Amino acid sequence: MIAVALIAAVAAPTVTARVSPAEVTLGDRFDLVIEVVHDSSVSVNLPAAVDLGPAFAEEGRRQTMRDNGDGTVTHTFTLTVGAYDVGDHEVPPIPVSYAAAGTAATVQTPPLHVAVASFVGDRDAGLQPIAGPVEVQQTDWTVVYALAAVAAALALGFAALGVRAVLRRRARGPAAAAVPPVVPADVEALARLDQLEASGALDADDLDPAYTALSEILRAYLGRRFGFPALDLTTAEINAELAARPEAAAVRDELAEWLAACDLVKFAEFPATPDEARAALYRARQFVHRTRADAGASGPDRARPGAGATGPDHARPDAGATGPAEDAEATGGEPAPPAPPGAPAAAAAAAHTAAQQREPPAGGGDG
Repeated sequence: MIAVALIAAVAAPTVTARVSPAEVTLGDRFDLVIEVVHDSSVSVNLPAAVDLGPAFAEEGRRQTMRDNGDGTVTHTFTLTVGAYDVGDHEVPPIPVSYAAAGTAATVQTPPLHVAVASFVGDRDAGLQPIAGPVEVQQTDWTVVYALAAVAAALALGFAALGVRAVLRRRARGPAAAAVPPVVPADVEALARLDQLEASGALDADDLDPAYTALSEILRAYLGRRFGFPALDLTTAEINAELAARPEAAAVRDELAEWLAACDLVKFAEFPATPDEARAALYRARQFVHRTRADAGASGPDRARPGAGATGPDHARPDAGATGPAEDAEATGGEPAPPAPPGAPAAAAAAAHTAAQQREPPAGGGDG
């Protein structure tokens, strides 16, 4: 009795309904909008499945709530309905349930009318007379397409002839381009070491770049001198290559120690001083001097001129020379002009070649 009294004390919700649009075509959809204004303490809802009669079917549903600010709430249900029968039809009343204080009651929407039109208009109208033929004008592009294809083929042909002519002119060019002289491996290495020393890298706070350059210069020299791809090998692989070459036996252990020391600075961030860097560069120069190819060496990089050498580099006049003084003695007392610090290896090679050209002919002398 108390619950009935409580729900009686709460005003029943106000229910309104409308359809939009009210006139549709067969198969179209329209919105059935139901607005329920009720006390904020009351909950309202629609049935899970709404019976809309044989002409309509619910195809979707959404709802919103809006606080009216006066203690009431407007609850809006929007049903998407499909129309599947032609004619004037009535959307039947829809029950809206509401509950308060644990007791439920129901109110209904008013019936609504919807006109559903046919695709073909008036079903009682007769067939229209057969329409006469309609003249259709269409541009024929066949000739234009054919001419465009011929023009494209001609353009491709002329382009091919032009490319062929260019290739033939290049083929009739100089029989052989001038081949620049090959810089001996030791000349190149010593010039690069001079360039590194003059660059100031040995006095930098970070000596990692200097040790990296030192290692690269000597590895490149060893690769050219002994005929293996030293720049692509690890230190252990370089040591293995040198162990297989008897001509490197005199410096093999020292080279292994030197390469390992460079690796410590490059990869392990081992601290080094500028004096240690200069000492490493000095030892690199000594390795180059001590491993130069002489007339009897079997390495691929150098050979004495006139001794039947066929390698890519040329030997110094004196295979045992280890410095400028020995070069001067071998060339008749006049030292080869040194390459300035920072000069490329090619400049050093040119200076060396000039010194060789000043060497007195074999058998010549004072007596």
